[in-house]
Amino acid sequence: MSTSSLADALRAAPDEVLEALLLARPDLTHPVPTDLAQLAARATTSSSVARAVDRLDRWTLQVLEAACVPPEPVPLPVLHQLIAADTGTVGDVETATDRLLALALLWTDGAGLRVVVAARELFGPQPCGLGPPRAQLPAASAASVPDARQVLDLVASIRGDRPPAVARRGLA
Repeated sequence: MSTSSLADALRAAPDEVLEALLLARPDLTHPVPTDLAQLAARATTSSSVARAVDRLDRWTLQVLEAACVPPEPVPLPVLHQLIAADTGTVGDVETATDRLLALALLWTDGAGLRVVVAARELFGPQPCGLGPPRAQLPAASAASVPDARQVLDLVASIRGDRPPAVARRGLA
């Protein structure tokens, strides 16, 4: 089923799924939400997401962070490629994904997985310690790249082997 938001995903969920969500995230019930849109809004607040993330085991947290890397929606096979080859089995990824879906930290829109914005924000702009995409990096100019002598001088000055080149030239 195709859903365009977490609220739509919750509306389409069976009662057992909603019950499990409310049991797993009791902060969502105080005060009692008036409808599923309010429940979805509450489930995506920074404070509620942080509480849910704090209760995740390391593996599930890694799967959530990996889901933040590719553009959305993230097809499950892409998530498998990102994480299962190095750190777990396909079944492990699916188990973690099921847990994240049950906690409403992920939802699916039919094309793939989506991460709630507050969870994505917890990992920052470069999840998994990755830098920005190459296309976003400024082009290095020849003037901004130090030559080998400058690098050796800097290393030597940091180690304390000799004063920096600037000081040796009487410019300090």
